[in-house]
This record gives sequence, C-alpha cells and structure tokens, in this order.
Amino acid sequence: MQFRTSAPTTKADDVEVAIRALVPRSEAQRELRSLALTLIQDWSANRSLLWLQRDSSVSTPLLVVVVAWFALIFLAFGLFSLATEP
Repeated sequence: MQFRTSAPTTKADDVEVAIRALVPRSEAQRELRSLALTLIQDWSANRSLLWLQRDSSVSTPLLVVVVAWFALIFLAFGLFSLATEP
C-alpha cells in the first residue's frame, strides 16, 4: 500500500504521473508502460530504503565500548591461562 499526497513531491513522482498519463495504443506500448511504472516504483522504493538506512543502527560510542570490553575479557583470559600452565 502506498501513501500519496495530492501533489507530487519529487521529480520521480512527476515522472510517474507523466507515465501514468500516457495512453498506450498497442500491446507493446502497454507492456512498456507497465515496465516503466514498475521500474520507477522500484527505484522510488530503493531510494527510500537507502534514505532510511543512511544512519547506522548501532551508535559509534556503544560499538567502541563493546569492542573494548571484549578485548579486556579476552586479554584477561589470556593472562590467566598463562598462569595455569605447569
């Protein structure tokens, strides 16, 4: 389901409106119009997805803290394992 406003908001929406306004006269034109609509909708969906994914879902400070924590844990395991060897 697509939510659309009454007025086109981007150039891609303008292109989609223009494609929808075309009246096909043959079966080949009908198929090409359908393909063009599919391509512009896929392109719009991908553009929206890229816009939503531009920010990382994990913050950088949290990632630094977790990596440092794991490094300390494995360093401690390494130190204690050396002390237990005969």
